[in-house]
Amino acid sequence: MQVKEDKRIVRSDFDRIYREDWWPLSFLSLNDYDVNITYSVFLECLKWRKSFNIHNISLLELRSLFMKKAMYLHGEDLQGRRILWINLKQIEATERNFTKLLIYWLERNATETCGAPLQFLFDMSGSGLQNLEVEAVKFALHACKYYFPGCMGGLLVYECPPIFDALCKLVLSWIDIRAHCRLRRITRDTVTKYVSPENLPFHMGGKVWYFFPIFCNSSTDKIFEIGWISKDIF
Repeated sequence: MQVKEDKRIVRSDFDRIYREDWWPLSFLSLNDYDVNITYSVFLECLKWRKSFNIHNISLLELRSLFMKKAMYLHGEDLQGRRILWINLKQIEATERNFTKLLIYWLERNATETCGAPLQFLFDMSGSGLQNLEVEAVKFALHACKYYFPGCMGGLLVYECPPIFDALCKLVLSWIDIRAHCRLRRITRDTVTKYVSPENLPFHMGGKVWYFFPIFCNSSTDKIFEIGWISKDIF
């Protein structure tokens, strides 16, 4: 699959195609190794990356969401997949930076792990309609399929309120039928079937007591690390 240089593509992405084989191969796998379809899908992704300005997402702009623990990577599930935690209660339906934060974490995982699949864990405890924007959910599913193929290894929905039952059915209609088996609705009683207590927050019956992002200083757009304290140390 030969991609030609194009002003609609960021130069670093163009160079990456030939430097990181796993990247174009993930798109080939998504499209059953049909080169013509893959080329079209991959090209649209490359153009989207430039229009979304993916290489220049400012973490300062997302700082409030980080501080609220709205979305973060931490730990692994029982199959060894990194977990992307999405704390819906901390995200307002009108929050415009939700999509930027999602793309930040998907891109970070892709570059750090060569596109290894994630376990998505939606913590819906205490959430309501004020925390959910349907178009944002559609964007997230679209991005996972067409911009970061293979990134969704599983989808756990924790303590889903009955008010969202219709939405869960709608989500199933949006995702590939082959991915339906990856969606699991879980509770505090069943979550340990998928994630060990060592990687679960305290309110889920786990041992992770406190989360805090560590910024270099007030003017930086970098995060040094994400810190965790286990309740075992108290």
